[in-house]
Order: sequence, then structure tokens, then C-alpha cells
Amino acid sequence: AFPSDAEIIIRGQPTFTISHSKSSVSEIDRGMPVGESLFTNIETTNFADGEFLYYSIEGSGISREDFSTPLTGNIRIDSGKGQHLHTLVQDKLTEGDESFVVKLFTDLERKQLVATSSSVKILDTSKSPEPTYKLSISPSALDEGDEFVISVDTTHLDQGTQLYYSIE
Repeated sequence: AFPSDAEIIIRGQPTFTISHSKSSVSEIDRGMPVGESLFTNIETTNFADGEFLYYSIEGSGISREDFSTPLTGNIRIDSGKGQHLHTLVQDKLTEGDESFVVKLFTDLERKQLVATSSSVKILDTSKSPEPTYKLSISPSALDEGDEFVISVDTTHLDQGTQLYYSIE
């Protein structure tokens, strides 16, 4: 038998919903090293206030270089809600559009998946810097039959790229 003033709380299964403030974000150049931001909003039912949920950002081609905020973290839930701000980095690399989802877990090890968001598209507006080439000849004055060395200094060129030349 229960005392007459006992309180029994019966909760149903927790539910978790993820939404985003935008369905696409851009790396747009705003004169700053970061692109646009978006909020990830979490709504729960039957989940204790003050507890944390854990997220990870995942997607094909997505890396920590794409965001100025971490790809994993936690979100505190208060009154059934939580929110996190994600900000893109203007990486100056032409990669093409990418997309990501936010996965939500109840454990720090991220094994108990409880929700996956809809996909968010990253609009790649950044441009890879153009390579530059600087040739120098040593010595600078030559007579017929002299030996010389041509040096090439480059920027924004992948290591191991082959260059071709002709002497006219």
C-alpha cells in the first residue's frame, strides 16, 4: 500500500526531434574567415531537464575544416528543448556542394542513436586560389655555350604536380 500523499510519476518513452534553422548554408565571403551559421534545434518529450544529449555532424566530404565549431559536442536540454549553433568556415577551396546531417545520441560514446536530422546542404561559394609561377634564371647574363639553371617557385600548387617547359 502507498501512503496517501505519495506521488507516482509515470513517463512514456522519450522522443527526440531535430530541426535546423535553414536547409542550406553558404561559405559566402562576408569579409570574414567564416561563412553562414545555422541553429540545430532539439525538442524532447519524457527526457529529464538538465540532462545532456550528444551530437555528431556527419556527411560525405565533411571534415572539421568545414566548421569553426566542433563536429561533436553536447546539448543541454531544459524544458524539453536544446539548441546549438554551427558556423561554416570559408575554406577557399572549390569542393562542390556538400551536405551533412546531425545525429543525436543519449550517451557520450555516441552508441545510442536516438535521432538523425534532415540533410543540410553546404553551398560551396569559395574558390580555390589560382596557382602562381615565378621563373628565375641563374646567371642572369649568358653567353652562347654557358650553363644555366632555371628555378620555378610556385604557390597554391599540389605537391608532386609535374610542370612542362620548352626553350625557344
